[in-house]
Amino acid sequence: MMDTTDNESKKSFIVEDMAKRKRVYFWVLFALGAINNTGYVLVNSSAQSLSKKFDEGQFMGVFQFCLIFFGMFVKFVNSRYLLKIRHVVKIGMVVCLQLSAYTIIGCSTLATEKWGFFVAIFGSMIMGMASSLGEVTIVGFLKGFEPEIISGWGSGTGFAGVFGAGYNLLLRLYHMSDFIVFIAVVPLSGVYFLFFNWLKNRMVEATNQTEVMEKNDAEEANINQTISFENFKRLKSALRLSLLS
Repeated sequence: MMDTTDNESKKSFIVEDMAKRKRVYFWVLFALGAINNTGYVLVNSSAQSLSKKFDEGQFMGVFQFCLIFFGMFVKFVNSRYLLKIRHVVKIGMVVCLQLSAYTIIGCSTLATEKWGFFVAIFGSMIMGMASSLGEVTIVGFLKGFEPEIISGWGSGTGFAGVFGAGYNLLLRLYHMSDFIVFIAVVPLSGVYFLFFNWLKNRMVEATNQTEVMEKNDAEEANINQTISFENFKRLKSALRLSLLS
């Protein structure tokens, strides 16, 4: 019963805080959703370019397969073994996976031999895991809150398709190399972690405020109990005096 009350108190603090910072919450969650799925979209939209670079055009679909299969795989692993790991730790893992995938795929494009294709495939495996782990972690973190709070996340994941494909198309119109296309988005992973950390800190503040309220309530209850005891003693003394008189 106490746990339910605590969760409701934390939730009310977040709802009240969002009412004051509605736009901030929306854009933070929007950015998290967009950055989380941008890598997935970028690999998918670059599959043709990457496969043709190594004369493996017939295997272009392997990139899509790796994104989907390893995304499903990491969701299974998360449901079985990672549920007890703190959200911020898993987001740290997501950032490391994103950075690894961008770097591996970007560097693979510098290769001039066939092995570069397999390195790019390996990078797409990692990207599939990063996107799915980020999704299940953040959705789990937001579970139980008002739909208005998490609407930014859904909008951001949808916008990632437009942003990722548009970004890829724009850089290719300016004849940027595949290496630049992937390495240029590396800073987004840092933004991703900072925004999630801000959201986590809002939760920590809500927890702290809940603890302060519980402490104040306990102190007030003790004071009331003391006052009631003193009043009882006075009443008892008054009755004794009246009987003696």
